[in-house]
Order: sequence, then C-alpha cells, then structure tokens
Amino acid sequence: MIDDSIALQRASGSDAADIETAIAHHRNGRLDEAEAIYRKLLDTAPDDPRALHLLGVTETQRGRLDRGVELIGRALSRLPAAPELHFDLGNALRLAGRQEEAAQSYGRALALKPEYVLAHIALGSVLGELGRFEAAVSHSRTAVSIDPTSLPARLTLAATLQAAGRLPDAAQAWREIIALEPGRAESYFQLAGQLTALGLMKEALYCQDRAIALQPENPLFHCARGQSLMRQFDGERAAASFRAALALSADLKEGWIGLSWSLRMLGKFDEADACIARLRDIDPTDLRAVRHLPSTGQLPPEPGAEIDRLSAVADRPDSTTDDRISAGLRSAACSTMPAVSMRRSPDMPRPMPWCVISGRRMATASMPRRLPARSTL
Repeated sequence: MIDDSIALQRASGSDAADIETAIAHHRNGRLDEAEAIYRKLLDTAPDDPRALHLLGVTETQRGRLDRGVELIGRALSRLPAAPELHFDLGNALRLAGRQEEAAQSYGRALALKPEYVLAHIALGSVLGELGRFEAAVSHSRTAVSIDPTSLPARLTLAATLQAAGRLPDAAQAWREIIALEPGRAESYFQLAGQLTALGLMKEALYCQDRAIALQPENPLFHCARGQSLMRQFDGERAAASFRAALALSADLKEGWIGLSWSLRMLGKFDEADACIARLRDIDPTDLRAVRHLPSTGQLPPEPGAEIDRLSAVADRPDSTTDDRISAGLRSAACSTMPAVSMRRSPDMPRPMPWCVISGRRMATASMPRRLPARSTL
C-alpha cells in the first residue's frame, strides 16, 4: 500500500530519486538493495525520518523487531502527526508480542486518520487477540463499512465474530466473503466449519464439496468432509473422504484418526487398529492415539512397556482429563490381561465404538489463521 500510505516519503530534494528507487526495491521484495539505500541516506542525514521509517519497516520484515521498533520510534519523534508511522510501529510491536502497545499505536493512527482502513483492520485483529471481542468486531465492521470490497477487512470481521462465539454472525460474514470472491476455496471451508458447529450439516457438506471442487489437492478439506459425514454416522462416505485426504498426505495424523473412527463405525476393527498403529508410527507422542485405543481392544505385545509409556502420558502437563482416563483404562487392561493371550481371539466380541456409544460429535471447524500484520509497504 505504498502509494497512499507513505506519501510523506515523496519529499523533494537531492535524495528524492534515491528514496523512489529504494521504495521500488522494497515493494518488489528486494530488501538488500532497499536497505543499502536507506543506510546510505542515514549516513549523510542520521535523523532523516523517511529513511528511519523505511529502514525500520525493513528490519521488522527481517524479524529484527526490537531494532524495527527503535527506528520507527525515532522517525515518529520527528514526524509525530504521520498516521502511517504509528501504524507501522503498531505492526512491529504486535509481531514482537507487545499487543497492548500495538493497540495503542493503531489507536493513535486512527485518531489522526479516522478512515484509515488498514488501521481499523489491524486494531480489530489485535483487540481480538487481547480478548476484547466487542471492540474488535466494532473496528472490523468499521473497516468493512469504509471499504466494502476489502477482503482483509471482511476476513478480520469473520475471524473476530468467530472468536467471540457469534457463530451465526460469523457464518453470515463468510457468506458475504463468498459473494465477494466466489472462487476462494478457503471461504467455503471456513463457512462449512461454522455451519457444522451450528448443526446445519446439509449446507456444511455443500460448502465442503465446493471447497474440494475448487481445491481438490487440499487434504484438510477432505478431512473436514469426512468429519462432517461422521457426525451423520455415514461411515462409508466418511472413510472414503479420509482415504482421499491420506492419498494426498500420507502422514496426515487427522486423516488416520478420522479413518480409524469411520472404520470402527463400520465394524472394521482390525483396520481401525492398524490406523492407530500408523498414527503412533508417525508421532509416538500424540496423545490422541492413547485416547482412541481403549475402544478398539488392541492389546500390546509387551504390556509392561506399554504401562510405563501410559504412566508417562498421564504425568505429562499437557495431558487432558480424557487423556488420563484413557491411559488409565488401557493401563488397567494391560495389567489384567492373560499372559498367554496378547491379542483378542477372532471369536471374542468387540466393544462398540466409543463414538457410537456416546454419540459425541466431532468438531470440524478450524479457527481461521491469524491474519499477518499488514505493512504500509
């Protein structure tokens, strides 16, 4: 957004051409060339606010956040009425994890330029991170009202509504994004998540099918469809969706977990056990394998080692109550099983899949990715 947001850099003078050249490099991602010009300008004029500002943005983009904050702050001390500098300082502070200060910087930018769309978007996003959802939604709506065609503004509004738990409003926001850009697969995916949470499964499946039609190579879309079909107890189609996801990404853990559940629903317990074994091969520390194994009846060849592993799981600080209960159930099974029989015999009854017994619904909606801070460049 360099054309409208750093017009202050277009001052006349002997170095005007250098600034224009540096900005062109910066726009096109040639940070080394841009930085060299900014530093050259500062060698001759150490307090030049233009060079300080743009070098600060460069340092921020390189991940040297403290240096970026310092340089933009120095530029602001010379141009305190420039809203773009307050905005870029907010971006640097936010990336440095200083959200409260970032919100204050964005607020100062808006005090100077009330219809600054990027600042409303950024402030809405950072307020959401701070848990101030109503204010976040307010700034996001303001951004949309100023520029209804702004996709970042609408994405931020949808994200803040979703984070605030206002699922019907979030679903409507995603519908409006789809109306604005009907070819964006991610929007259908996100809308499907909201609709699933609202129990509107027919519309959710339609959106998942649209997302897959637009981007068939995305395994997460196939996984989400499988999870939605599981909620309708359609094991056959769910298994097909999970297999499609795994064909695209063989190490996708969510795919193996989902396929395991759908196979249990179909009574294919040995195949379900094999899926969990595959999950443990991919990530032996994944607690979800512990959660799922008690319902399969799969017994280990070395029960003592399994009990030790389960004890370690129960002691992990990130273990949930469900993890500890599952670990305890499986540990008890390992402790009491006959030493002469490490596996169920084929004629032993299998337990009913836990998902069928409880009817617990599986979540399909993923939180939208945090929108990256937008630089004035």
